[in-house]
Amino acid sequence: MYGSIHEGNRATLERMAKWHANGWIFQEAAATGAWDAMSQFTEGKAGILIGRPWIMGSVRDVTTVAPDAVMKAYPTIRQDNGEPTYQNAEVNDGWLMFNADFEHMDQFFEYYDWLYDGAFGTGDFQYGYLENYDYDIVNDEVVFDCKLFDPALDSVFDPGKSTVLKNAPVLDAMESYANVASGKEPTTPAEIKAEASFKVVPDQSEGYALANEHRTEQLPNLFNAAPTATMQRSWEQLQTMEKQVYTNIIYGNEPIEAFDKFVTDWKAQGGDQITQEINEWYQSVK
Repeated sequence: MYGSIHEGNRATLERMAKWHANGWIFQEAAATGAWDAMSQFTEGKAGILIGRPWIMGSVRDVTTVAPDAVMKAYPTIRQDNGEPTYQNAEVNDGWLMFNADFEHMDQFFEYYDWLYDGAFGTGDFQYGYLENYDYDIVNDEVVFDCKLFDPALDSVFDPGKSTVLKNAPVLDAMESYANVASGKEPTTPAEIKAEASFKVVPDQSEGYALANEHRTEQLPNLFNAAPTATMQRSWEQLQTMEKQVYTNIIYGNEPIEAFDKFVTDWKAQGGDQITQEINEWYQSVK
């Protein structure tokens, strides 16, 4: 089923409305983009930020306004009964589109194979993509901390960001961090990188190891196909309705009963048909 119409969201919205009314959550969250919203944390106005472990590197400026601030990763919030809450996990990070006249798909896949050398730590990119950027060899040892390069550097640009992909492929980074945290001797390039990361940004590295412990709380969406026929006609309208109703309830502009009407309207305005189409697709491919 579609998660946003699940009855559990009713209680969640009711609680968030209370928290918003009490000033316990960022008052303009619905009207603020994610990166701008993070300034609430870096300016010392918020004590909790929900995100992936790498986000710690984006909010370290908090120490400029709160020198004694300490960042630490925690598991996601528990339910009232002590059981975990769950997060949606993406199974892809975007799409690549090719011109119909493109004649060198074989070359693209050769390039793609090279990128995975970096992920597997094999072939041409055993340790990284570019020496003196994502790694260096110092005294015959591979080094990933740029401050230990020869010559030492304050920062470097990640060459993985310059590929045709938004991010270069990675293989289960969380497990590598967890292996190092458990005391395992690093043997793979990923574990060697994780060990270096623990020395440079231990709080962030501990976050990845912690995330590995709670990986079963990430639920990937099992629908991973092109929009169905009804989605093409109605999905944008349904998404707009959902955002408006959710926001209005949290901001106290509508009572919690608006959620019940939203569910009824969502189903009637194409939601039920979309659910049927998605389940039919799933049965055809599972």
